[in-house]
Amino acid sequence: MRKAIISTVALGSLALVALLYATAPAAAARQTCLQKAQACERRCATRYEHYTACIYRTCNTQYGTCGRG
Repeated sequence: MRKAIISTVALGSLALVALLYATAPAAAARQTCLQKAQACERRCATRYEHYTACIYRTCNTQYGTCGRG
């Protein structure tokens, strides 16, 4: 009985992980360029104490052309 419960929980967890991985790219694709740039800046700010270097190095390089339509 205990093995069946553990197996069911494990299978359910794997299904949930697969579902989350499948939906994440679709949500990212719906973001505008400006939204992606802002999210990049937020990630830099939360990960690094001196985050301006991260923004220049990463966000500006990837999303610097957002306003150039």
